[in-house]
Amino acid sequence: MAMQADRTDFPLEDCMDAIIDYRGKTPTKTSSGIPLVTAKIVKDGRLEKPSEYISEEDYPRWMTRGLPKIGDVVLTTEAPLGEVAQLTDEKVALAQRIILLRGKPEILDNTYLKFLLRSEELQHRLSARASGSTVAGIKQSELRRIILPLPRISEQRAIASVLGALDDKIDINHKLSATFEAIVKALFKSWFVDFEPVRAKDEKRVSNMAPDIAAMFPTHLIESDLGSIPDGWTTLPLSKVLEESNERIGERIAPEYSSTNDGLRLRSDRFSKTLAVSSEKNKLIKKGFLVFGLSRSVLNFGLMRDDIGSVSAAYKVYKVNDRIISPDLLERLMRLNPEHFYKAVSASSREGQSVSTDGLGVLKFVRPPQDVQDAFYPADRLLTSRIQALELETQTLASIRDTLLPNLLSGKVCVSELDLILEKTA
Repeated sequence: MAMQADRTDFPLEDCMDAIIDYRGKTPTKTSSGIPLVTAKIVKDGRLEKPSEYISEEDYPRWMTRGLPKIGDVVLTTEAPLGEVAQLTDEKVALAQRIILLRGKPEILDNTYLKFLLRSEELQHRLSARASGSTVAGIKQSELRRIILPLPRISEQRAIASVLGALDDKIDINHKLSATFEAIVKALFKSWFVDFEPVRAKDEKRVSNMAPDIAAMFPTHLIESDLGSIPDGWTTLPLSKVLEESNERIGERIAPEYSSTNDGLRLRSDRFSKTLAVSSEKNKLIKKGFLVFGLSRSVLNFGLMRDDIGSVSAAYKVYKVNDRIISPDLLERLMRLNPEHFYKAVSASSREGQSVSTDGLGVLKFVRPPQDVQDAFYPADRLLTSRIQALELETQTLASIRDTLLPNLLSGKVCVSELDLILEKTA
């Protein structure tokens, strides 16, 4: 052990109460049951919603190497290496490429360990001991030798408390954003997909809608080329509301956007952007424009939510006729059946997927009357603005956490000095 600046260097194995590793085993997966912690759901210090499970019956047979506890730290050992999260539920199963770490209470605080493993210094140490020519991974024997620089346990807990409070607030923001988004989706589905206000009238059911809003909906459904729709509502092809825009960015300074694998949404959590002088060949995009991202493997689309930006010439950009339909509402309607949408509007070429003008003429949507659209805007805008405010606050909190992390872990900033520092920077 080495001592430096009241921090002691420990090999990881010397401060572990438990190291649980299920590599070399593959569980039988089910669609429900005990959540399976896989490498793909350990991201940015958090566990995302699990998508794989094992059965209740298999759980005791599978977890023979040790059972998780709340507060344990999970680390991805490859593909990717070094993602870290902390368990909030002990009834989980561990998949391959995941290793569970539990510190000795008198030596290592688990929450401190989570942040320590996320630090640049420890990430570098993990990489230095990794092996593999194609995919970097770390063996348990090498992981055990990783050196952990640890302050006194009381200081670890204090540091963990400060950084943990920021993470807790970020988690709360994520949950609130998800709740607000779910409310908007439920309202949208009720009005524009299930036509619930119309069905309630037709079936003489009591509605909890405000009388002035309920009065906007007709009393029955009629048949159309898109199936049953409210009486008085119309169907239109996309070509009637989309006008292609090829305006170039010129010399303007604007964010440049690029698509991600999980969809083209032009939002901070789904879309990368770089503040830079965009190429004069880039296409200008404005708030409310629809952008189609072209790829050899997938055709994505998204609604521009910032005031101004740009995309490369490979994208197709359309202005929405908002006198006919709200751009936000149109995007939601288009996302109801994305596979059908992609098939209808895309055309293959030597360069990959493209947007077909004929497809835009064939693909239709149900247009609600303007008064119904206008009634939906206030709730949509209110909840969307709250989501955006939460996202901005989350980015700020994450920036504060990431700035404090190396300084607290290295001892450059003491927790006792933190209040004074925050007061000066407020």
